[in-house]
Amino acid sequence: MDWQAANLDKPSWIDVGTMYRLDKTLQMKIKKIGKLSVADIWRLAMFTREHESGM
Repeated sequence: MDWQAANLDKPSWIDVGTMYRLDKTLQMKIKKIGKLSVADIWRLAMFTREHESGM
């Protein structure tokens, strides 16, 4: 499964409903928890194209 190949502990999802702009001057720690597979990148691109009119 793709989520296991991405080294995630469980199936996960991307919230495409809200975009956030992060201020680079803030001292924030961002932890990378995985990496999208080529198949997941393709599915995300297809999903956003199909639903972009509703965003």
